[in-house]
Amino acid sequence: MNDRSPRRGAQRTPRPRRALIVVVWLLLALLPTSCARADNEPLVESRESLGTIVTVTLYGADREALADAADRAFEVMADVESETNAHDPASPIARFNFAPYQDQPLPVRAAEVMRKARELDVQREFSIALWGVMNLYEFDGPGSVPSEEDLARAVALSHALRVKNLDSSAPLASFVASSADVADEHPGLDVAGAAKGIALQAAMDALVDDTAVAGGMISAGSTTLTLRDKPDGTPWRIGIEDPRSPEQIAAVVEATGTVAVSTSGDYQLAFTRNGVRYHHILDPTTGRPSRNVRSLTVVGRIDGLTSDMLSTALFVVGKSGAERYAKQRGLALFVIDGAGLPSTVQAAPGSGISIAPGAERR
Repeated sequence: MNDRSPRRGAQRTPRPRRALIVVVWLLLALLPTSCARADNEPLVESRESLGTIVTVTLYGADREALADAADRAFEVMADVESETNAHDPASPIARFNFAPYQDQPLPVRAAEVMRKARELDVQREFSIALWGVMNLYEFDGPGSVPSEEDLARAVALSHALRVKNLDSSAPLASFVASSADVADEHPGLDVAGAAKGIALQAAMDALVDDTAVAGGMISAGSTTLTLRDKPDGTPWRIGIEDPRSPEQIAAVVEATGTVAVSTSGDYQLAFTRNGVRYHHILDPTTGRPSRNVRSLTVVGRIDGLTSDMLSTALFVVGKSGAERYAKQRGLALFVIDGAGLPSTVQAAPGSGISIAPGAERR
């Protein structure tokens, strides 16, 4: 597939309760320098959540209050996960998918993602309607390459999602289909490609007004959010893993203040068949894995949902289109293209955000 401007295509990642949805996990350099005061040492809490290990790092003088704040952050993320997990029969997304051809309320989180895609002008790069397409690949099992006929059919049905009054408080949605479709096909919604961003942002929103939290970071592998500055004055450092050499850090993001970093890549949820790699980042126009780049990282003073969606959508757009988009929106970008060559779009001078490419061992 050729590079495209951000007005083409769509994309989405797999489900929240899977090993890791994304391809690049972020290495945190959090410990203070030897000259730092003792009260600058962070509280670090890691737990299983969102299909991966999530780490909450908080700075402040009151350790007990920080522990309570970390508990609250994990509770918020669990609530979001229960809302967005299409594999949980009790979730709003799964309940919608039980009757996809019937007009029914669009789940709140699905509406949120659709509005954000429109705001970012990536409606065609990022789709929440690829449930049926994704299931054809059986990424959770041994992996399966769908036939051209089955894939074309599932893609056509994914494009048949109809949403009424998206900007209202209670939009309605359904997939449009013939009677034959109802009997033989099962499309559906899946917001997994944005779930981490939603969850981490909700958790950070729960911390922002907590006076006990001087600063902090939440990392869920593919997406990391920071809150304010580190008390010792050093920048946040977030490593970007090489998608073909996990022991190597391909680049390091350094940032002060509140920032979001999200990476999408082609290797963690994937299988190989007849020498061809099939991964979960699908181009919704074709239903096939996007092969423009191996890894793409977005960095900016943006919310978690925006960063999570853009790393996925711009992965589908391809290197050239992604770089144009980043420059237009004032975002930093680190891309490893299909040939393994890195490139960087730096943030504006004085932004407090930089990306230093160059491999180093973990």
